[in-house]
Amino acid sequence: HQLIHHSHKDGTMMPVESCEIFKAFNEGMRTHSDQEVFWTKSGASFPVEYWSYPMYREGKVVGAVVTFIDITQKLQLNEALVNSESKYRYLFENNPAPMWIYDEVSLAFLEVNEAAIEHYGYTRDEFLQLTIKDIRPLEDVERLMKDVDDTYKPLNRAGALRHIKKSGEIIYVDIVSHQIDYESKRARLVISTDITERIEMEKALVKAKEKAEESDRLKSAFLANMSHEIRTPMNSILGFSELLKDPQFDDKQKEAFI
Repeated sequence: HQLIHHSHKDGTMMPVESCEIFKAFNEGMRTHSDQEVFWTKSGASFPVEYWSYPMYREGKVVGAVVTFIDITQKLQLNEALVNSESKYRYLFENNPAPMWIYDEVSLAFLEVNEAAIEHYGYTRDEFLQLTIKDIRPLEDVERLMKDVDDTYKPLNRAGALRHIKKSGEIIYVDIVSHQIDYESKRARLVISTDITERIEMEKALVKAKEKAEESDRLKSAFLANMSHEIRTPMNSILGFSELLKDPQFDDKQKEAFI
């Protein structure tokens, strides 16, 4: 034991009696530590995970066998993972577009961001008690289930769908989802974009186009009718005008033409 320089997790040296390895030697107990610090001969420290087992000779503990692994890289990876998770959670929570994660099997909401809570009117706890079927109008649920059964692509653009807010208001949304693993569940990350205003504008444009086409049809019919109604008397007027110029008719006949 004297050959192993050992410290607490914070780097301060510990009394030998409190060392887990010493307990294996002194008390005959198998011990484990998931993170301690060992020191090299040169004085450099490194984190380790180790297991110590007592050694017996003639019924007495005469030492301990220590197996350890250097966990420097593991801790670095853990730190990078924590930082990455923190960064992406921040992006998820603060994304201006409503986003959520749902279980592909149960269709239950697993997580929602603040934008979804604000836009749809449900609290976080209320969302987590719902499934994605609950934010669809009843008449659209059958289509939803068909879409779920047909969707196997990691990235799926569902296109324009209808959702219903807590208030009962129906909105049109554009849905893009991506398959992910979330807390050991097969899940999908969803981004919802409200396109209600765009859809309403498109409907208004279609109505305006139909109205314009109807007006054009009526105008064409009116002009055709007017052309017919005007052409008939105009032909008579032009014909008699030609006769007025003919010298073979006398004044009395021309008066009749007039």
